Amino acid sequence: MVHGGATYALADTAGGAAVVSLSRDISPTVDMRIDYLAPVTDDIYATADVIRYGSNLSMVQVQIHDEDDTRVATAQGTYKSGGQGSGTPWDSSEHRETGNTPVRDRDNDTGRDDDTDEDTTER
Repeated sequence: MVHGGATYALADTAGGAAVVSLSRDISPTVDMRIDYLAPVTDDIYATADVIRYGSNLSMVQVQIHDEDDTRVATAQGTYKSGGQGSGTPWDSSEHRETGNTPVRDRDNDTGRDDDTDEDTTER
């Protein structure tokens, strides 16, 4: 038996790949819903159809089938398809060039971009 999270991950990946094939850029998931129709006990595969490709958002329908072609899940996702240019959180050029991924410690977030714990506030 396959966990529903694995089925969801496959649907999300297939939907995102369908949008990337059109946008040729990062297309983060904005929203996704999935309906599980049958238990998964075999290998599964996904097919994704972009039903709307907009300048900012795209919608994708994804069908998940098992090896016997039984539909085991259906999903619909919304993906960011535009506006990923320079200066946005989705600007991937910096990460591609440097290989760095910015990480912030949310438990000790000071709002500074450095990684020190020292208080450098002038008094």
